[in-house]
Formats: sequence, structure tokens, C-alpha cells
Amino acid sequence: MRPVKGVFATGGVRVVGEVNPIVNAQFALKQPAYTVCEASAGFEGRLKGREFRVQLNVKNLLNETYYDGQFTLADPLTAYLQVETRF
Repeated sequence: MRPVKGVFATGGVRVVGEVNPIVNAQFALKQPAYTVCEASAGFEGRLKGREFRVQLNVKNLLNETYYDGQFTLADPLTAYLQVETRF
């Protein structure tokens, strides 16, 4: 099977171990370990002489529930389509 010119795919995995931050002596939070997977696929080429790119991105493929950053609930499984051209 030969690759199709202009087609691309990417993926990533982030594994975070258990976190036990202590905010103060009376208030402690614990977050269990979690794994986040992301992927994208798309096509880039030319149409009527213009460069273009179409890409589908998917975040949190496993739909993990976790807190990202400063104890903010992270986005659930999310997909978005990106279309780009240059003038």
C-alpha cells in the first residue's frame, strides 16, 4: 500500500501519575493517575491554484475525567474540524 499524497495523521499520549498536592493543612486534594490520548487526520493540497488544508482533531479520545492545570475540570471527548486556505 502506497501513501496518498497530502494525507496525514498524528497522535499523542500523555500519561500523568497520581498527584497529591497539599493546598494547606486543612484542605488536601488527590487526583488519581490518568491517560489522555489525542489524534488528528487530514489532507492538504491545492484546489484551483490555492493551497488548502482540512484537518479533524480529536481530544481526550478515552473520555477521561481529570483536572487539568489549577484544578479545572478538563474537556471531555471533543472533536473539531479545521479548514484553512492561503490567499
